[in-house]
Amino acid sequence: METHTSSPSLNQVTDRCLHLEKFNRRVTAAGLLFPLALLACGMAWCPAATKSPAPTQRIVSASRVRLRSEPSLAGEAIRSLGVGTRLSVLEQTKKEESHDGIQEPWYRVQAPDGQRGWIYGACTMPFNPEQPGDSLRRLVRQRLAARGLGFLDYQDLCLFLRREASSVEDPSLAAELELQSYRVLRKSLEAVPFRQSDRSPYQEWLQREAFRIIYNGPAGEWIVRSESLWDLQKRYASLPIAEEIAWEAATNPLPGECEGYLPCYLYWINSREGRYLGLYPRGAHAGQAMESVFQALCRLARKMGQTVAVCPPANAFEGHMPIESIAPADLPIIHKDIDSLRVAVAAASEPLRDDVFQVLDLLAERIRQLSESRQ
Repeated sequence: METHTSSPSLNQVTDRCLHLEKFNRRVTAAGLLFPLALLACGMAWCPAATKSPAPTQRIVSASRVRLRSEPSLAGEAIRSLGVGTRLSVLEQTKKEESHDGIQEPWYRVQAPDGQRGWIYGACTMPFNPEQPGDSLRRLVRQRLAARGLGFLDYQDLCLFLRREASSVEDPSLAAELELQSYRVLRKSLEAVPFRQSDRSPYQEWLQREAFRIIYNGPAGEWIVRSESLWDLQKRYASLPIAEEIAWEAATNPLPGECEGYLPCYLYWINSREGRYLGLYPRGAHAGQAMESVFQALCRLARKMGQTVAVCPPANAFEGHMPIESIAPADLPIIHKDIDSLRVAVAAASEPLRDDVFQVLDLLAERIRQLSESRQ
């Protein structure tokens, strides 16, 4: 087997695999299979193959990868394989093909349903069934770092992650894969073209994911439903990864706009970073959460025309929210939200905690004065 001094990066391998598949589709359409076959097979119709010394497994690392009848891009496409498909290696070509500095052999493989064919090595990676977590993490990292991914790629990866999460025995790995599936779901939603959510294949995907997503009207886009992430955190609350899931939920965008409605602003703070601090007051992201809470409360105080020494100065784009416009029925809700936020930050030991309390005290006092003035 030909040797080389440096190994291609995971990103290069995946990018090359995507390039080969896309290029081959264009060449096939143009009727240029013969020259491409010479290129892919090293100026020979069929590279020599050798039996695999022992049964090994590989896993497909891209979407819609073609299983072929021969070890060549000119070989007839038997079927397409989705990302994450596990393959048993039967043999491989003795000679590696070189494309843009990447050298990989062709593998003759058997799919889970027993069908056999050839697949180019750059579209796969080794898979160790004894330690599936390492292989799956590597695949996900490689896939997400690849360039040029589109909606169908993210959809394929999301479904693969869910299948794996439901089948692995390790609960920590299952939680990790489920969390990644939500991150990939978000990418799939971002890949839906503007004003095309009622067209195929986007419409079917949105309908399938209806209980995990919600429409954000002001932004004109679909987003992950935060409560789905909080539910995931509850399911894995006993595991260390639960905190990372909670932070994912806390930083997930919420739909709609508050438009000067004070209870809405306080609800947003409480249901995001405030909720995280209530669960993990000394967590890995407690400092970031406290900073976000502090900045959000300072913006509220400035909108209400209040000056707080610990807060940064206002900017010209923050607008104004007259405190007199607050409805009487909202005052108890505001008091409750302020108290809830106070409890959430009380157990934290972050430097900004006292500053947060100072802003909360000012807001509570201002609301108390408003309540008394209306009695």
